[in-house]
Amino acid sequence: MGAGLSVSSGLVGLIGIAGKRGGAPGMALSRAVFGQRGNLLPGSLIWIARWGWETINAVTGAYALLFVITTFAISGLGIGAVQKCTRWATCFFGAFSVLVLGHLVVETD
Repeated sequence: MGAGLSVSSGLVGLIGIAGKRGGAPGMALSRAVFGQRGNLLPGSLIWIARWGWETINAVTGAYALLFVITTFAISGLGIGAVQKCTRWATCFFGAFSVLVLGHLVVETD
């Protein structure tokens, strides 16, 4: 595993050097070497990875916004509502944590 990590990190570093010297991203410079059709597979993989990260960022941002809005809404209702929500949230997240732990125990080698 250490050798694979070293080789892949080294390749990323070499592409980064070419991008720095060429004044453009490494994927754009590789079109000059491989042509637009030769760069189709790596470009597609980068596009898919970018799409995935944008999705993860959008979902995480939506959950963060929901958490902030929920926090403000509950805090305006008073201490009684906060205590009830805390009790239910504790039970919900505790049960969810047990489910995730069970899934990890079953699925992990």
